[in-house]
Amino acid sequence: MEVIFVDDASDDDGATWEMLLSFEKEAPESVMIVHLEENLRQGGARNVGLSYASGEYVQFLDSDDSLRLEALEELYGIAKEKQTDVLQYDFVQPNGKSENDPYCRENIDFELLTPLARKGMISSEKMSFVHAPKFYRREFLAETGVGFAEHVVYEEPLFVYPLMYFAKRISVITNQYYIYQVNENSTMETTAYERLHDHMVVQKLLYEFMKAHEDIYETYKKEIDAYFYRTFVIETVINCARGAKFTDEMAAELTETVKEFGYDFSVERNLYPKDLSYFCDALERVSGGFSSSEEFLSFAKRLNSFSLGETISVDIVLAVASRGGLETVLNRICLELKERKYKVRVIQILDTGTGWLDESVEFYGLTTADKVTYLTEMKDHYKAFAAEKGAADIVLTTGWPLITQYVSEALMELNLNSYVCSYLHGAIDHYAKDGVGGIECLKNAKAHFCINHTNAKRLSDAYPGVTVFEIGNPIEKENACFSADRNPNSLVYMGRFSEEKNPALVLRALRLLPEEFQLKLVGDGDQREELLSLCEELEIRNRVEFMGWLDHPWEYLKNDGFLIVSSYFEGFSLAAAEALLSGMPVISTPVNGIIDYLKPGENGYLYEQDRPDQLAEILTKVAEGVLPYPDSETCFLSAEGFLSENVLDKVNSALWKMYLQ
Repeated sequence: MEVIFVDDASDDDGATWEMLLSFEKEAPESVMIVHLEENLRQGGARNVGLSYASGEYVQFLDSDDSLRLEALEELYGIAKEKQTDVLQYDFVQPNGKSENDPYCRENIDFELLTPLARKGMISSEKMSFVHAPKFYRREFLAETGVGFAEHVVYEEPLFVYPLMYFAKRISVITNQYYIYQVNENSTMETTAYERLHDHMVVQKLLYEFMKAHEDIYETYKKEIDAYFYRTFVIETVINCARGAKFTDEMAAELTETVKEFGYDFSVERNLYPKDLSYFCDALERVSGGFSSSEEFLSFAKRLNSFSLGETISVDIVLAVASRGGLETVLNRICLELKERKYKVRVIQILDTGTGWLDESVEFYGLTTADKVTYLTEMKDHYKAFAAEKGAADIVLTTGWPLITQYVSEALMELNLNSYVCSYLHGAIDHYAKDGVGGIECLKNAKAHFCINHTNAKRLSDAYPGVTVFEIGNPIEKENACFSADRNPNSLVYMGRFSEEKNPALVLRALRLLPEEFQLKLVGDGDQREELLSLCEELEIRNRVEFMGWLDHPWEYLKNDGFLIVSSYFEGFSLAAAEALLSGMPVISTPVNGIIDYLKPGENGYLYEQDRPDQLAEILTKVAEGVLPYPDSETCFLSAEGFLSENVLDKVNSALWKMYLQ
């Protein structure tokens, strides 16, 4: 065994050098001492020591740390047995703390002979980026050409990180051999926060080193990019929030680097799962730059708070609720946000019950309809609630535009700085006609969620500069029931029996079709008796089945041919999207939302409002083969983007963008 001591230009009048000379004198065949005239810091000193090494394996040891007496002998035996390039083991602190390093909680060997195996090891995050509690095969280090960064702190990543891409075998064991001494006077404890820019320099050097190995970089580009941006950007920002010294120039450098390297913010979400909630969104925020040090520090503190486990709070405020598409969507969003560790409350100003909401969601009903004479009183009820219970980081206002106005005004009057985002589920102009507010009521919202392109464009045109998120509506895959075995002559209407849904049109179209066409009405509403009478009048009662509301409707409709939408307006139409996911094509009036995803001839057809003859003509032409019956697989693919995991990722990303503002 050889022991190499490097005196990194000690400034103690030769005391360190004299001590090392005594070591060498005592064991001249085993001890080598090296004196540096210039201080290279830890990284440079290790590089010099490594250049003199001639043994089969290398173990680094900092001057204030130690090893257990049996460590080197046992490590050598394990490394030889496993034939490993890097053997990572656990450490213990001298204060008696001996909890397992999170990277060393199980014994595991990584055979890294294929890109798939290496990517699996990288994503497992089982290898730490500290250099010391590791036993290295020396020839392997020489072949890679890696070295520590010199003249800086944060020197380790440039040496350790590339080894994951060069090694053929890496082993991790739980044995605790390294005794790590926490020295309050060490470089990392005394100057690291003062030299945060060193961290940025080292990460850039590392990124350039990896890119210089083109074959490795091209194979593992996503992994390397993700690591660089997490360490260079995210860790730098978080350290600023924790007290590290930073300058406006450093903040600008972060922004310019993200722009320069052109990071893809849609990086695959299976990289570094701990960062799922904020990784890409934080990077995108950095790429936009900061107008002041205060703005940057505010962003840094929010990011740091979340990294420490702080929960983002979201209030969903609406006027009334019953059973329908809006309530279904809100319930899904609440449950998903809770799953993602958000704190969620639902505040319903007119309390009509919570039958639509999962009982696990925190709910507040503020008053009842009989106690409200004027709509403006809703603002007073919400203001009183917010004054007592406070407001969340983000407030989603949904149902009516007036709710956005009332909530925004109440929060401003209370000096509460919540981020208000409107979330309308219907056509904006329709709300105005119903007397519950128009687009002017949304002027104080800081952002808008939109479920269709029409609303998104209206809001972008009306309020330039305000962020608009076009997110669609989430659909649970379990709610659909895919089938390709369908009868084009079997028709389905699904929804409320109400004037704006216009189900009578479907009955009138059925009257124009041959006897083999049948209709199922799924739903209920005020017009039920009128529709029954109309069936008798049109002499089609024996061809129409009133099914009521069904808990799992698509299981009952897996052989029917078309969903018919007859509405005067829609915000999105969950029924239409669920039909497509079930493989059932849709024939609809040209209403908002549906026209964003219905492509005539591919997944359905469009007909004019109040034209039952056009609807009947389309169905006749399909039956005669003049028009094609849309392929079920094509229907499914056209709505796949509305699956819950896709839409809720958009919602999560949007909420994070708001929070980081």
